[in-house]
Amino acid sequence: MSWYKNGGSWDSRDQKTGSFSLFIDVDLLVWLLGFRFDIDPHWIDFGVSLGPIILSVIYWRRYY
Repeated sequence: MSWYKNGGSWDSRDQKTGSFSLFIDVDLLVWLLGFRFDIDPHWIDFGVSLGPIILSVIYWRRYY
């Protein structure tokens, strides 16, 4: 099960510069504990894994 919310819009093609996206994934077959940080020219991604729940927050620096 995945849930996706993008800075005020439900349309995944609507990532505007300076907006945030939130992803919530639940997978009962994968249990993780930790965090990750990813920097790209287009986004900054921070994710946290707590058991079967993975939260990911993305800040869009610029859109393609």
